[in-house]
Amino acid sequence: MFATVALAALLSDPVAVPVEPEQTPVEWVIRPQATPEDYPVMAGQLALNGYALVECEADPQGIPINCLSLTSSPAHLGFDTAAINVVQRGRVSPASIENTDTRRFTVRIPFKSRPFETRPEWKGPDPTEIQLNAGRQFARNTVMRHPPIAVRMRQVWQLDRLPAEQRDALTAWLNELAPSREQEAADTAIAVARVLAVHGVDSWPNSQPENHAEWRRDMALARPDDSSIAMKEIARRYCATFACVSD
Repeated sequence: MFATVALAALLSDPVAVPVEPEQTPVEWVIRPQATPEDYPVMAGQLALNGYALVECEADPQGIPINCLSLTSSPAHLGFDTAAINVVQRGRVSPASIENTDTRRFTVRIPFKSRPFETRPEWKGPDPTEIQLNAGRQFARNTVMRHPPIAVRMRQVWQLDRLPAEQRDALTAWLNELAPSREQEAADTAIAVARVLAVHGVDSWPNSQPENHAEWRRDMALARPDDSSIAMKEIARRYCATFACVSD
């Protein structure tokens, strides 16, 4: 069933802008660059910037090997592993390291998130009663059969991998700020009905349509709740409690 699009729409995708590595003592044939796909999930959804300092060895062809993260910030959010993956896509000019005592080099990989955007007011067509009923049925069959969103987000963010202080704080904030399952079901029902009205159909498709990206986008825009409000508050609390990167 194409239900995952509706349920996933509440979780914003990781967002990032490409940022080149800072100046390094080596020359790059292919410069490593972080992309949205590299961004750690929780940091991306909270719009947290970060960086990692990575040390690697260059093989004779200039391929970075034996890489390790020396430091990263914010710590424990996955920027270290992500940065290593980014650097290993690059290629160093062999000539820039052939006269050095060691073939090892360091590079600082920055990650910069786009700020939260204000969601525009919904201006789509009003759903019919049939579409509203379809939205309620969809919510009963999906949202009410899944764990509350706070539980799902703890899994998505892999909070169990964090140190206890960070894990417990984020868990408490999610429990406080995430909507209840009943509220999520009500919001999902309205959003589904609105999307059905936009596409001129009376039921949610059983299989993924060719324009599924449009359905996902419409679902995110059609929700009466704005998940970015909770994400902004969690990000504010996180940065007030733990270390964040300002630029």
